[in-house]
Amino acid sequence: MPERNKRRQFQTNKQNNLNQQNPQANLNQSEQPLVQPHANSNSQQPHDQKPPYPTNQYPDYQVPPLNPKTETMESSNQPDNRGLIPPQNPPQKSKRPWYKQPLVWIIVGLVVLVIIVLGVFLLLHPSKDNASKAPTHPKTEKVSTKVPKLKKKDPAKKANSDLKKDENERQVKSETTSGDRQWKNPGSYDNMKYDTDDFTIELNNSSDGVKLISDADNKPALYVEYTFTNHTKQDLKPADIVNQDLQLKQDNQVLNANTNPGDDNNVKAKLDAAQQSVAAGQQAQVAMLYSVNNTKDQISMFFMNLKTKQPIATTQPFKL
Repeated sequence: MPERNKRRQFQTNKQNNLNQQNPQANLNQSEQPLVQPHANSNSQQPHDQKPPYPTNQYPDYQVPPLNPKTETMESSNQPDNRGLIPPQNPPQKSKRPWYKQPLVWIIVGLVVLVIIVLGVFLLLHPSKDNASKAPTHPKTEKVSTKVPKLKKKDPAKKANSDLKKDENERQVKSETTSGDRQWKNPGSYDNMKYDTDDFTIELNNSSDGVKLISDADNKPALYVEYTFTNHTKQDLKPADIVNQDLQLKQDNQVLNANTNPGDDNNVKAKLDAAQQSVAAGQQAQVAMLYSVNNTKDQISMFFMNLKTKQPIATTQPFKL
């Protein structure tokens, strides 16, 4: 530590001796202006500053006028209060829009080229799925030009078939009327119901079900509604069954069926339904209409025994 202090003291004394020997050089050195650093070594020096070479004359030249951009650049190159020149920002390059840049168009061209190549490849080489879905043309077969011979209808055979059909129908009807048939219920009547093995007729005993009406000739007629049920394996027509297996009498005279109803649409509909066939196991709401001799005497309804073809003992009276 003492040696370091001695060295500093020695240097200080040496400097003081030199200053005393040459005081004029120190004054000239202090009077010279400081040379400030410049960002650009080639830039011109201001006219109010002495040139770095030793002379007593200033160069005779005029500073050309500068544009605002240059002035702003020089003003930015002026030293600040501390004698330092601020760093100069590099000039900014003007940016081109994206559509004027060649790199963008190069990329777009490559993408379009790739798409075109892929499209051509797919068109020339379809996938296996599309090939399997392609419609297959049916094999064409040779069509024979031979015209088939038409069979001539034999009128004798047709007549024989019609005869067989009629015989079968007659046989079915005869089975229902022959005495060889085993009947469980050839015919019975109870509580407004006429019941047999082949069918059931249930009378409607309401005021609208049994009543006197006027026919188309303005004559009195007995109108009776009933429910017909078919128990056989073939179709049955209710009107035919009624005409065959039922009888209505007044004063011991058989009444005839009336087919000319008046203007009542409900009556017409029920009478028309009786003319339609009822399928096996089905039933229908129908009606019957009989002309009467007078509107005072009682009318009786008789029911047939299908085995004996005779009326059963039970009857149904209708008081007018």
